[in-house]
Amino acid sequence: MLLPAVDQQPRESTDAACYQAAVRLLAHRARTEVEMRQRLTRKGFEAEPITRIITRLKESKLIDDAAFAHAWSESRAFGSPRASHVIRRELRAKGISNDTAEEAVTGLDDAEAALKAGVSRAGRLSKLPPEEARRKLGDFLRRRGFGWEVIGQTLRCLESEGFLGEVDT
Repeated sequence: MLLPAVDQQPRESTDAACYQAAVRLLAHRARTEVEMRQRLTRKGFEAEPITRIITRLKESKLIDDAAFAHAWSESRAFGSPRASHVIRRELRAKGISNDTAEEAVTGLDDAEAALKAGVSRAGRLSKLPPEEARRKLGDFLRRRGFGWEVIGQTLRCLESEGFLGEVDT
């Protein structure tokens, strides 16, 4: 009896292998539908089994782009504060739709996130002259995607609370 060639494996074994690979990927971290499709394609699975497995994972809520987007935006807003437009752009890069990304960042407050980031960074800048600390903190917040208005408010707030010393403005 001849065994089928590897390329002619029955559909069930291909689906099972694809499902196992997907579950292993999800064990590391949650993924979007697009991320999962890309990773499974890189692993050498064909489009049809990938589509079937992603459908199965979505039905069982193991892949949920909306839940992923909300979790990602909260994590980025509070764990490593970023401006809402930066978080939205990160979500789009992960394959989240515009509407879902917009919904996920609704309610995030850029001023609050900038203040949180500023407070955590200001401690590292405390030994610098106030003008230099202010400049470095402003640059840091700008790299995090915050606008100049929010940065100005944050710097004034941190100065009034004594985080940056007193600077004549």
